Amino acid sequence: MLTFDNQTGQLNNLNLRAEKHGEESVTGADLKIHINVSNDFLSEFHPTLKSSFYRKPHPGEMDLLDQSEQEPSLNRLIFGNRISGFKWDFDVVGATFIIHFGTGGKSDLVLEEATIDGFQITLMDGGTIGLTFRVKCDPDEKQIAKLAFLIGHEIEFSMEPPQDSIPSEG
Repeated sequence: MLTFDNQTGQLNNLNLRAEKHGEESVTGADLKIHINVSNDFLSEFHPTLKSSFYRKPHPGEMDLLDQSEQEPSLNRLIFGNRISGFKWDFDVVGATFIIHFGTGGKSDLVLEEATIDGFQITLMDGGTIGLTFRVKCDPDEKQIAKLAFLIGHEIEFSMEPPQDSIPSEG
């Protein structure tokens, strides 16, 4: 199950929009988040995804880190720069997305009933991936003001999936 626990990333964009919830109009928002993480994270999406794009280094291309490991990890791109990235159709509906703000606790931005989707994965040689995704949520006025302040800045966040549901796969 996909989770984030005190992950550091960047809030790249905030898009506000009007939504109807029955007869009531509310302000909806899309947050665009980017993180760089180990390619081990690919297993959160599918158990064979990492081995589909990464291989062990050949003896002539091993660096000091590879040589220090007893068993070199899958950290070289199989296809080189021919595949720079891809989209992954995966939704987490009903998640709680928390942006750790200020001193934490009461000052955190807690966005409940959020949908996490729009995953874009950028493959990088060396065992790192860039991961960009969207958080669809309904922030209140105070949360919108804090989010606007955070655009373009590094943030620390957590995401808890809903306890009683399984993410859809498209």
